[in-house]
Amino acid sequence: MHFLKSGWKFSINVAIDLTGSNGDPSTTTSLHYFTKDKKQMNQYESAIWAVGSVIEQYDSDKKFPVIGFGAITPDKQKT
Repeated sequence: MHFLKSGWKFSINVAIDLTGSNGDPSTTTSLHYFTKDKKQMNQYESAIWAVGSVIEQYDSDKKFPVIGFGAITPDKQKT
């Protein structure tokens, strides 16, 4: 609270590791796994939601830049 009173501004920036080290996204053990009905968040979504829902209250512009790295796009280019 002291930070807010002294004029500090908070924002959230998110980086998502899309490398194969997180496992095949079609398997339940992957950090990127989506349930078939998409009603349950994966581990990345849960972590982003937990932190983001708190920081959001103090973020002045309510914009949350997100970058992903380590992916291979459908046209076989690396990010």
